[in-house]
Amino acid sequence: MKKVKIGELKNRLSAFLNLVRKGEEVVVTDRDHPIARMIPFQEKKEKLKITRALHSPSFLKQLSYPPMREPIDSLAALKEEREER
Repeated sequence: MKKVKIGELKNRLSAFLNLVRKGEEVVVTDRDHPIARMIPFQEKKEKLKITRALHSPSFLKQLSYPPMREPIDSLAALKEEREER
């Protein structure tokens, strides 16, 4: 891990970006206090694969919903219950 002050980073940005490309981590400091970190970019391939899979037509066909029940006539059911009492 390399530490670099803001002024030096501004003057030698390309050199520090090359370090990051090679896998190095660079911490940017302001008056010796860390304020930022530059790390190599990594695309989250797993997340992309999962997202694509969840939206694929074959996956959506696998989803099954419970069958719809017949609509209940609530007033008739209430009358029937009261009559039984």
